[in-house]
Amino acid sequence: MRGARGSCTVALIGLLAALAPPSRGATPCDAALALGDADPLHGAAAIELCDLSDGSSPGVVSAEYGPVDFGSALDATGILGVGVPAIFGPNVSPRVGARMLALSSGTARTPSDAGYGGDDFSKGYSSTPPPGFPANVGACPVASAVYDSAALRLALVAPGWANSFSFDFRFYTADYPSYVCSGFDDQFVALVSPAPVGSLFGDVAFDAQVNPITVNTADWISFCPPGGAYACTSGQSELAGTGFEGHGATPWLTTRVPVEPGVAFTIAFAIWDSGDANGNSTVVLDDFRWSAAAVAGPTTQLAPEPGWTGAAACASLVALQALRGRRRRAAAGPEASCFEEARSR
Repeated sequence: MRGARGSCTVALIGLLAALAPPSRGATPCDAALALGDADPLHGAAAIELCDLSDGSSPGVVSAEYGPVDFGSALDATGILGVGVPAIFGPNVSPRVGARMLALSSGTARTPSDAGYGGDDFSKGYSSTPPPGFPANVGACPVASAVYDSAALRLALVAPGWANSFSFDFRFYTADYPSYVCSGFDDQFVALVSPAPVGSLFGDVAFDAQVNPITVNTADWISFCPPGGAYACTSGQSELAGTGFEGHGATPWLTTRVPVEPGVAFTIAFAIWDSGDANGNSTVVLDDFRWSAAAVAGPTTQLAPEPGWTGAAACASLVALQALRGRRRRAAAGPEASCFEEARSR
């Protein structure tokens, strides 16, 4: 299979070079950023959105930090809810580049950072929640009040060759283990406008039951101490040094979202405390990328290891072939072998 993988990769690289500009620069654009950088364009850069748009060219048209309703600017306390860390605890590094984006209902800091406020830090404000939120998770109702939210809203133009985009994230919450299925479960959302088909009121980051990301995301809260509601199969190593020791977190997850080639849209990454300002949560995001691969609707799954992505790479290859108008039989050439490999993974 190694030969088939190599042939598929060579074919993919050739088509990418011929048909599409790169989805990100060869050199990351976040190397010079500092943790407390409050420029929202640098927040975009931290997730590899490096290109600026004039409103028609691909890239970032505008960026804005705020509470989830964007009714006001974040003050000196509120801005502690955003950050661009180079590392989150000693064991969590960026997926790509030198920095990640962190948004927190408390402070987007770890205990070793200046400005860290602990896992019960209150920033002292409330916000109007987005329509449809806070959303109940299964049989677990949630309080309607939203506190201490932090959000990054980006206006983007997709490349003319892109049929989807994706980003990676991890969710950390002090709601575990004491507040599972309570009215105080913090929520992370990624709100896209216009809302894609299959989204949850515009939210594209949700579990297999179309529930928003909270402590009740039982399938994915795997980094946690034993003895609580969940199996905690991943242990606690990646909680160390984060301020969430003794609490819960997901592994890296990947959300994929359909997009029309060349279209303008907005995406707002947001997190908030539900019901009160206690028990903070933080989301760490990285590696936003465009893809020629078409997806039917938003999905969130465990993130692949950096590098080869098997079926996703083959899907991109087929999509690019369609753009070029090349018609090849499924059983012929290296692409067929690539699909056989992806199916066997």
